Amino acid sequence: MFDHVVLFGESKNQTNYKSTFIHSGNGNRLKFSDFLEFINANRFAEGVAVLTNSDIKLDTKIIELTSDLEKNILLAISRYELSNELAENPSMTQDTWILKFQPIHFSAIAATQFFLGTPGCELRFAEALYAAGFTVYNPCLSIRNTHIQKTPSQHYPDERYFGAYIVTPPCYLEDIKNRDNSREGKLVYLRRP
Repeated sequence: MFDHVVLFGESKNQTNYKSTFIHSGNGNRLKFSDFLEFINANRFAEGVAVLTNSDIKLDTKIIELTSDLEKNILLAISRYELSNELAENPSMTQDTWILKFQPIHFSAIAATQFFLGTPGCELRFAEALYAAGFTVYNPCLSIRNTHIQKTPSQHYPDERYFGAYIVTPPCYLEDIKNRDNSREGKLVYLRRP
């Protein structure tokens, strides 16, 4: 069970949660830097912080990560669809991010001043942490988060973030424990056509 759940939301009307839920939204659209600032502010806390899209049902195996996850590792986890199939192109599509509480370098916070929910944002987020010394893994073969949205999101090419990406192949939690570097995220560049 999670000790605390912090809801970063765009709406201030999310008040019907138990007292263990803390709404931390300011009415603005969420940026990845908000998540990193939260981790940094709580850097001496025990456990992990989980950021996920609101249409993702989390696998309970995430709870097991609180004692095993090392510092300087980012888990960028791909989702499964309602059909029980892994999302198309999982190395380039993640919806859940997990970090152990720890100090976050200011350069990573400055480099992640962009919004969630934009094509390519997850790959740019992973690259910012990679540049700050993190190793990135995608243990979606062990952790099966489910996308509960019934209709696909519509994205347009002009909305995409371009630049340096970290492409992260699917792996198992055992690959992380064994530090299998063939399963780590790799740096690639995507230029605007």
